[in-house]
Amino acid sequence: MARVSWQSVAISKLILLSLFIISLLAMYPFSLNFLLFLFFSYFLLFFLFFFYYFFLLEILLLIPYLNLLLYLHSLIH
Repeated sequence: MARVSWQSVAISKLILLSLFIISLLAMYPFSLNFLLFLFFSYFLLFFLFFFYYFFLLEILLLIPYLNLLLYLHSLIH
């Protein structure tokens, strides 16, 4: 199993935090914020693809949150 430095773990946690902040912005009824949320979420999944041994649980925990956010956004519009 590969080893990951604490710097890469910290960067991934920072990206997860930025995704959460962007998703909070996406709750407002502005389509631009929602497009930004989609862009950052795809970027996050692309970044975590290289570290899937270590972040599989976080990805699995993030998927229901993304589905809930998409549902709430569909209720707003």
